[in-house]
Amino acid sequence: MINFKVVTNFFFILVLASLPFFSIRVDYIPISFSVLFLLILAILVTMQSILTLNIKKAFTSLDLLIFLYLALVTCSLIFSNPNSEASLAFIKSVGYFLLYFFLKLTLINLSFEEIKSLLVKGAAYGLILFATLVAYGFYKTGNYILFFQNFSYQESTFIIFESLRTILGINNEIGSKEIMRNATGEVFVFYFLIFLHFNNNNKLVRLIGMIASIFFTVYMFSRRTIGVIILSLVFQKGHYKYLLLSLILAGVVFTFIASPFEIRHLTLTDPARLWQYEQAITLFTENPLIGHGYGYKLDDRQYIHNFILSSAVMLGTMGLVLSFLIFLNVCMKLYKFKHSTFIFLLIPIFGMLIGSSTEGLFTITSWIVLAITEVKYLNIIRRHEF
Repeated sequence: MINFKVVTNFFFILVLASLPFFSIRVDYIPISFSVLFLLILAILVTMQSILTLNIKKAFTSLDLLIFLYLALVTCSLIFSNPNSEASLAFIKSVGYFLLYFFLKLTLINLSFEEIKSLLVKGAAYGLILFATLVAYGFYKTGNYILFFQNFSYQESTFIIFESLRTILGINNEIGSKEIMRNATGEVFVFYFLIFLHFNNNNKLVRLIGMIASIFFTVYMFSRRTIGVIILSLVFQKGHYKYLLLSLILAGVVFTFIASPFEIRHLTLTDPARLWQYEQAITLFTENPLIGHGYGYKLDDRQYIHNFILSSAVMLGTMGLVLSFLIFLNVCMKLYKFKHSTFIFLLIPIFGMLIGSSTEGLFTITSWIVLAITEVKYLNIIRRHEF
């Protein structure tokens, strides 16, 4: 008899540990390792459900809102003339939603102490694996010299992933799409929050994990991920020393290691984003009823980096309402519940505010965070019912 709990726990750890490599694709596997492991989890949960005929209720109001949103997108695709990229983005969004729900079915059968233990293990293995492969890649390619010469996205971050891709045998040209700095930055913020809130047994491991997570977050040059770290620390009473640690570490990296770096990746008033938002408001007023169709791009080349504005432009008033309700649902859980788990919701909140939400709806890290927090939410609700 298969011990499904042991097997699903193992693959959940693999999902977590493989997250830093999400943007890397090898020739023999067309999807990322994280998605592959989530697919295996989904198959195992389906097998377990068939054998035990025991599926606990896992559907929440957030799931309903996302389902309605995807149904609206389906209508938009049917009655518009979508390009192949928009259709693929929709398929990915539906796929992620299903994987997210299967992950919830996996986690809902565990105690939250077990979930916390798995999260710590997955984050620790992920950091160790990523750091080890990067160090080995630097050694093999000699890129460590270039890495410390110029602190910038085009130099430092690219060198990290070029080294990784070299030891994995991937030699094609690398660009921003192959790095996904914001999505990868979210992974290391996720790890940081895991060590901050869930790893209380070993203070040294906790400190090393937090420092390593901040280090790699900084090197992804992602404004929203640095913002998540700072806000998560501000929200938590008694953790101001960690805020100071974060700021000092970032200051050391920027000041003493750095050569001139790219201000655009750090400023909160990026003219390119502000232009997007102005254009989005104008476009929504032009066609407020049904929008301009799912997958609409500004100048046919870039998505709008805001979930609510993007939905309003693509799907009209209904898209605006549903996206706002999804955003509000997540924000209200962060506001209402004081448990440290809900601080993790800062990751999808920042993603919806300043990230592109068209392809996949959320990033894979945000989907995992939503699954974990929704399970915790269900535990709280059920405890109050009895």
